[in-house]
Amino acid sequence: QLIGVTAAIESASQANAGIGFAIPSNLVQKIVPVLIKTGSYSHPYLGISGFSLTPEIAQAMKLDSNQKGALVKEVTPGGPADKAKIQGSDNQVTIDGSKVLVSGDVITAIDGQPIKSMDDLISYLFNQTEVGQKITLTLLRDGREMKVEVTLEARPAATTTSRAQDSQQNPSN
Repeated sequence: QLIGVTAAIESASQANAGIGFAIPSNLVQKIVPVLIKTGSYSHPYLGISGFSLTPEIAQAMKLDSNQKGALVKEVTPGGPADKAKIQGSDNQVTIDGSKVLVSGDVITAIDGQPIKSMDDLISYLFNQTEVGQKITLTLLRDGREMKVEVTLEARPAATTTSRAQDSQQNPSN
């Protein structure tokens, strides 16, 4: 049974001993046939950035402190989430001495699958969806649950210009 394809190894001795990294076989089975057929693979793209909802942020948003989900921080203009009218955070509060954006939509499910963190959201999109697929997001907006349909698009390629702008805005990168 194949469980992964070796992709790299980190070795202090420059030998085949150390920590190995592998691509999971389920991803290989999904992506390789498309690569063979078309020569490229497009990753599904929602067009948001965000983070996992914490109890402190949930309370600041007047939600139950046990609420789980992925808080939408920003929505990429013209992206799938923007077209579906998903809302990013626009209100800033101070929690434990740090300024945190709150008030955006909280994604709690995709196609009925619970989303408890941003990692859950990313994992589901990567493993379970395709470009052009329509998904239904369950959101909390201002404390009310709603469903929004989104058509996923291909993730845009990073351009040299956008990487240069990111470097200027975030010199630590």
